[in-house]
Amino acid sequence: MWAWAAADNSEVHLQSDMSLGAADGSIAASASPAGSFVYAPLRVRFNCVATAFFAPCMVVALLGGTLLWALESLWGLNSLWVFAIPSLPALYVGLWAMRRGARVRLVVSQEGVLIDNTWRSYRFSWSDVGGVGIRAATSPFPLPVLWFRLMGRSPVVAQATPLRCSVRQEFLRMVLSYAPASVQRLDDLALLGTDSAISWRWRVRWVRKHPSSLLTRWLDRFGA
Repeated sequence: MWAWAAADNSEVHLQSDMSLGAADGSIAASASPAGSFVYAPLRVRFNCVATAFFAPCMVVALLGGTLLWALESLWGLNSLWVFAIPSLPALYVGLWAMRRGARVRLVVSQEGVLIDNTWRSYRFSWSDVGGVGIRAATSPFPLPVLWFRLMGRSPVVAQATPLRCSVRQEFLRMVLSYAPASVQRLDDLALLGTDSAISWRWRVRWVRKHPSSLLTRWLDRFGA
């Protein structure tokens, strides 16, 4: 079902198009792919923007409530204006994080890797990478993330990672197709995104029956 399609001469994107894959739905990645592979699904970006929006709201509610309680206990003051104190810095941080979250992506080429996460971006060459795998991360909910084991540095994760197990395996294989043979493929340690989920089975059935429909094209952009 899932295939890698060249959007132009320099970038490769993930899309669901059975005509571009093998009969069993597998992905045939070339031994020496050209250009770069870009993965920036709407699902991940939506999750990052939503988290960046709700996290400052929780901080404002907690700090504002604490200040309100302290002022009322010490001086008998009871004004909701105390919520403005944590709201201003939280608003700035929240807007900045939402802007970053809307641009989360992973770019892989034979030269190296570029990762744009919500809070930070990373750029490194393949010579710094010892292995690539999948593991679970909590921010704030458990989600699978692609992680790179770097030489002499802390591991780096990419938020732009498919959720479904079968798609993750093809995704990981495509990323490693740009890496030199010295980079090790690590295990998928994220016990999440089972292919037996009803929503996923419905989606697979729909895409097979309606490969060119508007909903299928939107699901392509939404990501697996």
